[in-house]
Amino acid sequence: MCYIVFFTSIGSFQEKSAPSVIPLVSSGTAVPSSSASSPSSYQVVASHGKRKIERVEQPPVVVSQPPTVVSQSYSTAVKSNLPTAVDSHFHFDRSWIKIWGTSAGKFPEDLVKYRQTECRPTHPVHLIGGVAVFSEPSRYNLIPKQSQTWYLAVGVHPKHVEELSDSCFLQLQSLLKWPSLRALGEVGLDRTVPVSEWRKQEVVLERVLGYALPDQCLVLHLRGTREDKYGQDVHARCLRILDRSLAKRQKIHLHSFAGDADLVSEWSESYPNTYFGISGSVRTFDSRQIKALRSIPLDRLLVETDSPYLSVNRSINSPACIGDIAHLVAAKMGVPFEDVLSKSLENGLRLYMC
Repeated sequence: MCYIVFFTSIGSFQEKSAPSVIPLVSSGTAVPSSSASSPSSYQVVASHGKRKIERVEQPPVVVSQPPTVVSQSYSTAVKSNLPTAVDSHFHFDRSWIKIWGTSAGKFPEDLVKYRQTECRPTHPVHLIGGVAVFSEPSRYNLIPKQSQTWYLAVGVHPKHVEELSDSCFLQLQSLLKWPSLRALGEVGLDRTVPVSEWRKQEVVLERVLGYALPDQCLVLHLRGTREDKYGQDVHARCLRILDRSLAKRQKIHLHSFAGDADLVSEWSESYPNTYFGISGSVRTFDSRQIKALRSIPLDRLLVETDSPYLSVNRSINSPACIGDIAHLVAAKMGVPFEDVLSKSLENGLRLYMC
């Protein structure tokens, strides 16, 4: 199951007739964006029940009681001129357990603080949010209910389909109806398990796709066999399954994409609202995968840590390391680091918040 967390408080409209600015920080008070002095800065403007993303061109108004920023204090974020970023995919519960041996009483901010103090990232960023993933039905009960602060996505990792009982399916359906729920995922197909388990994964995928709502994003986990390095077979199979139940306008996040350029084209043509998530696995991309990476339009690029896995420079990954991933992605793509961060930020907000 995947659950998406943007560390931003929605807040209420100041006046019903005027739009309200939603700050991208962890706070219950609507204030100007704290990242306007960064190379790229954005805010979400809400008006008459609709939201849109706007680039902040002017520096923010100084506030006397600044909110708490996820990755650092407000004043430090402004003075340091760090680029703004979001982590589009990380495993909340697994990170807790790997670091502290428990999932009780922990929050995304704890992961950021741990990474900053224990293993400082090489390329620090002003982290304003992210996508936290719960991919095991046995942990559905760990999903926080602070819906005004965190946006959620719920799904079933293909390697955990055996955990699904009738009661879990009912619980999944119920969770998907939460007002703060923005995505179904991660779900998908994983061919690294024995062949005897493949059919079960497909049956579960087809069933949960029936729960998808038109305005929710679908987060897909697709991994081929060891012989199918680029996942061509598993992607083709998934596309056939999706074509039976999804509209062409469906928003899709291909988590930890490692395919070739042909798959980039096929997904983009089949589902134009497909976004490609690039994780630390980019470190080992071969020339064919790098060609695919460079073929991804910047307005469809997402950067993700997939923490606590796939660290590019330390044993334990965390959302605080998103800058390190983005720096590696930028080097492989041959584009500026700041462009990768700003586009991933803009795309993540568009995909999950608006």
